[in-house]
Amino acid sequence: MTSRSVRFDGTGLFYRVTDPADERLDMFEPGSTDCAQEEASYFQARAWTGALDGRECACLQLVTKADEVIGYLAYDIVLKPHPSRRSKTEVDYLFLYHLWIAPEYQGERDSHANGPIRWSVQAMRLVESLAATLGCIGVYLNVRLDNGPALRLYRGLGYVDDGSYTARATNHQMLRMRKVLG
Repeated sequence: MTSRSVRFDGTGLFYRVTDPADERLDMFEPGSTDCAQEEASYFQARAWTGALDGRECACLQLVTKADEVIGYLAYDIVLKPHPSRRSKTEVDYLFLYHLWIAPEYQGERDSHANGPIRWSVQAMRLVESLAATLGCIGVYLNVRLDNGPALRLYRGLGYVDDGSYTARATNHQMLRMRKVLG
């Protein structure tokens, strides 16, 4: 590994804090879908550093043991209404701003786990583990309604719908989703 990586829960997935100077951010091929292009723009612009909107969050680079970049994720801890967005009580959730898995790894499986598990599932398990470690009650995210693979992934992992909206900046139809942990 080129920099300090942490192995996630005995799997073949490793992660490390993303270095904004890492040239690999400019070299990955996101795929041709609109969703993939948006994710690539976010990570390549180093948006998590606050360069674009003044907001800073954590960004992790996901890699294999052989230091192959699988993807990236950006998150922060935010107060969200609980147990639904209409509630008056607010608690800490890990808010998943962005998750990108390289196209060549989207259908691939991590064979180092207890039986092969898709890399995207491993990444979401990492997100949930981070949420628990950081004292969050759950994970909250927004997803484009036209991103069928992501919707299937999240719903398959127990995420529930929590309202929809139209993104002002892009005019995309979005769905809020959440999962309350343990």
